[in-house]
Amino acid sequence: MSGSRKSAPPRRRAPVVLAALAAAGLIAVVAAFAARGGERAIAFNNAPPGTYAIMVRADATADTIVALPVDHEGPAIPLGSVTHLRGHNATGTVAPDGTRLALIVADEGAVSRPTASLLILDLRDGSVRRLASGLDPLQAPPWDPTSRSVAVAKTTRTDGTTTATILRAGIDGTVNTVAAFAGALGAFPFAFDPSGALWSAVIAGRGSTLYRDEGEVSALGPYVTRDWELSPDGSAVAYIETNTDEGLRYVPRVVDTGDAERFAPETQLLASGETLGVAWRPGASTPTFGVDPSTALTADEGGFDVPLAFSSDGNALAVQHWSGASYRKPGTVRLEAVTPDGRVSLEPATRFLGWTAR
Repeated sequence: MSGSRKSAPPRRRAPVVLAALAAAGLIAVVAAFAARGGERAIAFNNAPPGTYAIMVRADATADTIVALPVDHEGPAIPLGSVTHLRGHNATGTVAPDGTRLALIVADEGAVSRPTASLLILDLRDGSVRRLASGLDPLQAPPWDPTSRSVAVAKTTRTDGTTTATILRAGIDGTVNTVAAFAGALGAFPFAFDPSGALWSAVIAGRGSTLYRDEGEVSALGPYVTRDWELSPDGSAVAYIETNTDEGLRYVPRVVDTGDAERFAPETQLLASGETLGVAWRPGASTPTFGVDPSTALTADEGGFDVPLAFSSDGNALAVQHWSGASYRKPGTVRLEAVTPDGRVSLEPATRFLGWTAR
């Protein structure tokens, strides 16, 4: 790529254990894997046209949101900032029309037991609005197809019973309950389909269950699942199963939303071993999974990628690139965009939130 940035050296060391990748299951299930791309062009002041990665530059108590060009040389463009409890950096997603960013910011409670707020950052003028509070931190809230509302989750405990509740918050300020699940360990809304129906995964004692709005679609099995992604046409859900039958293994799965009892693990990767991270290229009939090189048929001595999200034109894929030889020994991590012309460093930003374009 002409004028592309070369990948910078890693700026922080990843934990040696898999907690850096999986964070023991439920919390990292929703952190940093499920970002959505924008489609409609918007302006960042006088920025040149192009594709931009929306990123977080994290600090101890405040995060700066920036737009980083990936198809031309240029500096990161500051878009706004948010404050949070010490050490609890923001997560978020870009609206389908590319004009707004939904941020989950841990700003209340104790550092050891935080609750979060849903903030909407307007990427056009940097204004910020709070739509809801008391939410679970580390979510990637999905936007509806119209870019007018997002889905979020909150977990409460009353009289010894934990209830996971899914809410739909509109940019007009309305907040409505979609569904509540008593006894669940967590509820994870992950996508709206083209018709506007909300898809969620609920994890409880019996394992993982797939829901469409408030209705149960199918059990996903007796395991914790993660990295759920709906196909662009809404016909399938790809996800990772944390299978514990013979030690911990990360197994790729794809389920047909029209026939959710039929499991169709991704055939191209079944023989390639464990996977983490899922992304659907626009228009693709099969997802892209990340592959652990230590279990793949052809090992890559250059490390491995955990895919995050494709840009709306499909020409760029944001990834976490790990330097190590396996998920168990991940090494150091850096954020990159993989393009037809090569790799573009997304550093010094520390978290990818989504794509937009001008």
